[in-house]
Amino acid sequence: MNARSVAFESIADRLARVSEIALPPAPTRLVEPGRTMLTVLNGGRMSRFWLAGIGNAAISLGLRHSFIEIDAIREAVGKNPSAAVAQINNIITQQKIGLVLNYAFNGVTDLPIDREWPGAYRNYFEVRGIPQCLIWADHPQWFTDKRALDPSLQPVFRSGNQFHFLKSQAHALELNRILGWPNCHELPCGADPEVLQPVSGVTPEFDVVAIYGGADVQMPEWLVPFLSQDDPDPAEMNRAVAEQVWTALTNLWQTDAPPTLRPELEAWSARIIELKLANPALATIRHIGRLADEFPMSTWWMTAMYPVYFKATTILYAFRTWQRHFYLAYLSRYFRVGLFGGRWSHVGNAGQDNAMGQWVDFAQMPKVLARGKIAFDIVGGWDEEGLTAKTFEIAACGMPMIHNQCVGLAEAFSDREISVFTTPKQAREAVQNLLDDSPRRIEMGQACHARFLRQHTWAHRVQRMFEMMGMPIDVFR
Repeated sequence: MNARSVAFESIADRLARVSEIALPPAPTRLVEPGRTMLTVLNGGRMSRFWLAGIGNAAISLGLRHSFIEIDAIREAVGKNPSAAVAQINNIITQQKIGLVLNYAFNGVTDLPIDREWPGAYRNYFEVRGIPQCLIWADHPQWFTDKRALDPSLQPVFRSGNQFHFLKSQAHALELNRILGWPNCHELPCGADPEVLQPVSGVTPEFDVVAIYGGADVQMPEWLVPFLSQDDPDPAEMNRAVAEQVWTALTNLWQTDAPPTLRPELEAWSARIIELKLANPALATIRHIGRLADEFPMSTWWMTAMYPVYFKATTILYAFRTWQRHFYLAYLSRYFRVGLFGGRWSHVGNAGQDNAMGQWVDFAQMPKVLARGKIAFDIVGGWDEEGLTAKTFEIAACGMPMIHNQCVGLAEAFSDREISVFTTPKQAREAVQNLLDDSPRRIEMGQACHARFLRQHTWAHRVQRMFEMMGMPIDVFR
């Protein structure tokens, strides 16, 4: 068994092969000073650096902090589970670990649990009384094929000792309302100012620059005619999306819903589509209260059968998922756009020009962004609300930025710090205005960077995290 395969082993298999493991002395939770915060570093090309930034921010705040590699844990567990747990027990005792930080479910199911532990499944840190913070910059609603929604894992995530931090209030509310996870909080992403900084000496070669990973895709046929329009209307495009959503939801009810509920579920579909067309920027969970009043049986059934609910919300992401592809393709008709991180040939980038089409290493992000005069950012449709990490990373690099209007943007940045658009033509005009006004462009990048340093570093997020947990930060000094 290799190191990484342990992460995908079923809970039942793991329980069957692990002998009873002795617990270390139960820690006295957060009573005396001198506790240590432990960050479990995963691999990853982005999330690893986010966790490292949080850990380094904790150190900069004077907190006692240690790192441990999840791959090392997985390898040790694969070789000798009992010895691996004994080693972790020693670390917990010797370093007085009082809090564990993970990215998503990394480190939640990797260590064996105690065979004789009564009741529903609890993870390693839970049975030792150690609070665990899970950073979900990739939301559990869609991360890694929705593995966190596995019914067998719900007792873990519903624990009072688990704290979940998501990019938006809407997604935190959704996990609380639909899954019953008690400690769900909005925590915007941040960035590490020691790693991401403005750079000099790079001559911009593009009007607009963007960094997005992902495999090459083709522009959907129904979107192509809009590219030739001077002022494409997002509402008109979403009306085309509505037909696709209706068909997909109808098929979902045919396969997953009881026949007696299907007529009401079709009415539910029509209503949620109407609400999404009226305000596509709002997450589906925002409408659940209204839908429960109008369609009580269907809404109750769907939220009780939560896998079906999340299938439906995934279908509804379609009202936003077209935007990133379309806006970049539209702007490429008017400006020289440098698109890095993946092969995006449908926007005029075949991925063959220098580094374009290749993954951008985290440390290289400032230099890559500096190859453009203006940075472009737009949230992925699956995020529904809130800002991505990219927004704060661009701000950390001091780049002037245009960004789509979304829930959470106005609270993070002012219109002096970021240029906001709601339509493709507005995005085009925002780019042209900044290209024509070099002093304003420079001033915007500087103002955005200053706001980042004042409010959006990982150090700010660490302090906020402790506040939301109701945990005294000084215990870790």
